[in-house]
Amino acid sequence: MLKYLEHTIIEPVPALTSLHVNNHFLYALSGVSLENASLTIWKNEKLVKRAEGDLLITHKGFSGPLILNSSRYFHDNEQIKINFLGEKINKNNLEEVIIRESKISGKTKLATLLNRLGISKNLAYASLTESIIETDIRCSKIDKSKRKKLLNLYVSTL
Repeated sequence: MLKYLEHTIIEPVPALTSLHVNNHFLYALSGVSLENASLTIWKNEKLVKRAEGDLLITHKGFSGPLILNSSRYFHDNEQIKINFLGEKINKNNLEEVIIRESKISGKTKLATLLNRLGISKNLAYASLTESIIETDIRCSKIDKSKRKKLLNLYVSTL
């Protein structure tokens, strides 16, 4: 009826909703929150939205202020990327730190280094396990392929 009166009708979209993800590797960390994670939404290779905030890992995916405040921008055929480390630490920075640490103090456990960088112990162990990297591996023993697997998990495309 409103169309006949020449009103513009906008298709409703979900807002203030959590993000459900099938088979995400962090399901075992349900209830863990991460401070200052970042999220980007892409459509046709163009940035639609960039946001940073607290992220809550749930048994079905993700929630928390970052997700809830960004959910109004979630639409079909969009690519959502979450950087669990936040904008301050990107993949390149983290890789440089791991390489430098392996040269300076190769005996340091990778999980310990990740924890010093602000990555929670639980997230560090979950990401190492998902990357099929021994949880007690020393920085000097991580090769380039293992490093890349790990880094790609911290910036995940959903």
